[in-house]
Amino acid sequence: MGYDSWGDGRLTLSRPLVWSEYGGSKFAVYSPEDQTNLFLREERGRVTHIEWRDADESKKYDVLSELTELAALLRLFDVTVTGWLVRSGENIGDVERYTIVDGVVVSEKAVLRWPDGSTV
Repeated sequence: MGYDSWGDGRLTLSRPLVWSEYGGSKFAVYSPEDQTNLFLREERGRVTHIEWRDADESKKYDVLSELTELAALLRLFDVTVTGWLVRSGENIGDVERYTIVDGVVVSEKAVLRWPDGSTV
């Protein structure tokens, strides 16, 4: 039992990473048994973006710390990202968007606004 969330979106790298840059990272290899929420998508020996390991219903408790760790890795190689990741939780209105701006993770909570201007 626990709180489930769903993921959407992806972060695209400004340039591909090669194995020597990301090979030692826990995010490097995609395997259903891996315990990270995010992974570095490898295509033809290069990483071009960051994706959800499992976008479907799953526990996503450590997304912010994982993104912070990935942002630190990318800063080492002067790699920037565009795009976003979104986590939607079980509860209505529990939606959070993550971006990386100037090497720093930015987390924003969605606000549900009614036509009269009131929020939930």
